Amino acid sequence: MNARIALITSGDVTNIRAWSGTNYKIWKSLSSFADVFPLGPVDVKLARILGIPRKISARAAGKKHLLSQSIMVSRYFARVFRDKLEKNTYDLIFAPAASSEIAFLETRIPILYLSDTTFGLMIDYYEGFSNLTVKSIREANLLEARALEKAEKVILPTKWAANSAERDYNISRDKIAVIPFGANIDEAPDRNIAISRQITSPLRLLFLGVSWSRKGGVTAYRTAMELNRRGIDTVLTVCGCTPPSEYINGKVRCIPFLDKSKDKDVKVFNNLLLDSHFLILPTRAECSAIVFSEAAAFGLPVIATRTGGVPDVVEHSKTGVLIDLSDDVDGFADAISSTVLDERLYKNMVVAARDKYERELNWNRWTERVKQLVEEIL
Repeated sequence: MNARIALITSGDVTNIRAWSGTNYKIWKSLSSFADVFPLGPVDVKLARILGIPRKISARAAGKKHLLSQSIMVSRYFARVFRDKLEKNTYDLIFAPAASSEIAFLETRIPILYLSDTTFGLMIDYYEGFSNLTVKSIREANLLEARALEKAEKVILPTKWAANSAERDYNISRDKIAVIPFGANIDEAPDRNIAISRQITSPLRLLFLGVSWSRKGGVTAYRTAMELNRRGIDTVLTVCGCTPPSEYINGKVRCIPFLDKSKDKDVKVFNNLLLDSHFLILPTRAECSAIVFSEAAAFGLPVIATRTGGVPDVVEHSKTGVLIDLSDDVDGFADAISSTVLDERLYKNMVVAARDKYERELNWNRWTERVKQLVEEIL
């Protein structure tokens, strides 16, 4: 395919560390079958300055205003990207997480819009989208609606997000493609190695996340301590953030940060996934965490909460166990201890997790399906 794709996002998609590398993976995937031209990053310093009065007004009212998803910034993006598009010829626009960038963009070039959620689902769900002003909610919803309507096709990673696009924004289901994200790893371990894991002592739980609070770090910690109280020798490894001091003891290992652009850190990351027995993520809010795909690549069963897009990625009682948000620590401890005591159940989860990775949760599969969409549009 000799298609020329304009990649529209205000961020730097060619930076492997930008947005945890997901946009970098998207750029590389598209580049495998088309000529891709990133039109970002875009300097929004002026727009931010002009938006200061709105933020001050919102703060005075004890509220928040999302400047990045305001009509003012969206119109600014429209001018910037229109000028960039006019400098060359493109067959398609690919817009990842770019509702603000494309909402007011006037172009005859077909748009393929990708997001991991809808704005409607984010209101009062993630902390950053809570306590917003009425005006901010109205403007951000308008941008989402315009972006979804303007797109020729919409890619969403979960049925949870797809249902919202259809229900909350009246987008035809025929226009939506549900395509899960792949794992942000360069190479999955050999299948035989991945599925050979067995329960040993001590039991090793892995908590991966940059947000201790939103990802449910306290629950993960208390679960590990409860398992120890029950006589199951358990060690919790926290990677990606630093827990408050009261949650660090001899049963907790902490690795604050790993840089996947460095080989030595990649090796540490891979060993963590290979050596752990469960990924535990009692997340309070989640769209579609890439870490679930990464766990699946290593045949690592997941213990997580049943919220957001998680049930679309982690299959309950098959690739892991999902616990209701209302359940307490005992619910997590019960799920883990019962799985540990059932060798066949655990082995089945390991194999099922790796099968799901090979079937759905990899970038090769993502690329195949997106390439098919591009060919249909063109």
